[in-house]
Amino acid sequence: MVSEDTLAGKLGGSAMVQTRIKPYLQQVAEKARRAEQTHVYRRNQVFGLLLVAAAILVWWLFHTNPNWIFSAGVVASMSALNGSSLSPT
Repeated sequence: MVSEDTLAGKLGGSAMVQTRIKPYLQQVAEKARRAEQTHVYRRNQVFGLLLVAAAILVWWLFHTNPNWIFSAGVVASMSALNGSSLSPT
């Protein structure tokens, strides 16, 4: 019979592989824990993507010509408030 150390050495894995059959309750608990971890990971991933999308939107709004986004009357009133000389064309 081949020992686990010899088998792990031949297969390139570690000798810490557990080959025993786990009790059903332990399997269920591990499956539930993995499902919870996956849920939290996906939630955090979505939150991070929303933050990135918001950052891109804010950057785009500040680096785009205001005449392309707002109507001429809004740009004129914004320029009057800021004291700048943007022409609403």
